Amino acid sequence: MDYAPTSPITRGSRVGRKSRTAGAFGVALALILAAGVATVASAQRPPTPAEAYARGDFTTAFILYRPLAEGGQAEAQYHLGRMYAAGQGVDKNSALALGWTRKAADQGHAKAQLALAGMYANGEGTQRDPAQAALWYRKAAQQDIVPAQVALAQLLDSGEGVPRDPGRAATWYAKAAAKGHAGAQFNLGALYADGIGVRKDEAEAARWFTKAAGQDLARAHYVLGEMHRLGRGVRRSDAEALAHYTRAAELGDAEGQFHLAHLHERGRGVARDLTKAFTWYGKSAAQGLAQAQHGLATLYWRGAGTKRDQSKAVKWFQAAATQGLADAQFSLGSSYLLGQGVRQSRSKAVSWYASAARQGHRDAQYVLGDMYLKSRQIAPAWWLMCGAANRGHAEAQMVLGLFYEGRNLILWPSRERAPIRVDHVQALMWYGLAVAGGARGAIAYRDALAARTTALQKAEAARRQKAWRGRPAACDRWRTALPEMRR
Repeated sequence: MDYAPTSPITRGSRVGRKSRTAGAFGVALALILAAGVATVASAQRPPTPAEAYARGDFTTAFILYRPLAEGGQAEAQYHLGRMYAAGQGVDKNSALALGWTRKAADQGHAKAQLALAGMYANGEGTQRDPAQAALWYRKAAQQDIVPAQVALAQLLDSGEGVPRDPGRAATWYAKAAAKGHAGAQFNLGALYADGIGVRKDEAEAARWFTKAAGQDLARAHYVLGEMHRLGRGVRRSDAEALAHYTRAAELGDAEGQFHLAHLHERGRGVARDLTKAFTWYGKSAAQGLAQAQHGLATLYWRGAGTKRDQSKAVKWFQAAATQGLADAQFSLGSSYLLGQGVRQSRSKAVSWYASAARQGHRDAQYVLGDMYLKSRQIAPAWWLMCGAANRGHAEAQMVLGLFYEGRNLILWPSRERAPIRVDHVQALMWYGLAVAGGARGAIAYRDALAARTTALQKAEAARRQKAWRGRPAACDRWRTALPEMRR
């Protein structure tokens, strides 16, 4: 601040200035004394219950709230209920918490209605009652309480406690989303993405996901990563997908971490970096995501991005396999079959291969089918090979060609018979599919058979091959039970 030069009048008023200074001192002294009196008065005034609560003096707050609550004041009843619920200034008592909260809610206290709904939803002080929860969430939602609007929308979305109504759910999500609730924005986006309760609109879904991601909602970043990777509702962009996966991963989203690891492992949209892939697979695996556990195990198995350690690989294969991941069950079966990273066990290998095969894992079906063939158990071998072949497994398709040609009688002699008849047209079709799939040896088998068939048969086989679409369900007779494998 600039100060003006002293004026002649100021310089010539020495006495006047002195008398004014004395007067100012008197006024200041009076103000100090007055402030002291006010401080004393404030110290003597008892605190309000809200002041006592705010400074953590819950016992005093409870004592002060109690008569007000008994006198019917809704705000006091609400606070008394919260204090009983948390055990603040009084022994925790869920039943009394429910009673006082209900008194306030009955008077229209919006926060009490929200709290009461939560107590019914969670079974606090009463039996869990989703219908009552929905009733009180609705009352609070109608008073513009955003968390109540979101909770009500979730109940309508799931049909818990109320008839399922995704359209009404979308309406309540929209109200909360417009007020900036990130979870509501994400859920509204999910409804638009799936076309549930609203018209399917992936661009609108992306708009709401973007709003939620703007508040750093991890799941929204992950979904936007997926949308950019696939070009759904937004421009397809590996770079944008990578950016969203990265942020989701940094915020702790397990699937975001898995996809980020996968991109680093494959070098998609980013330089290939197996060390980073290993790191992100590890973070996701630690959260229990089966696909990440399998990815981490695979890196340990190969020694990629980390030191090779097949024992650790088996540990993670086991974790993912136990969760039902077919790829991991197949890998674990191979570990037991080869005795790598674990003590060799043919029976355990068969068990894990069977678990994967039942889920339609074509490699497991092929390997297990091959094991049954070698033990001369033709029927289960046929159905397993049939399932793998109909799922596009080239080597299994070649095996079916061998069966239809009748070569199986020479290659795998057995008293058992496959449940099919020799059919050279079918054999040519399967050989052709196997050749297209890159099965080694299939060309020789196809050409040898073609030399012994008519032009009409070859044309029919080519037509069937072109029209082939695969019918895995037609090969599922073995699913209910597999016979014990002979050694």
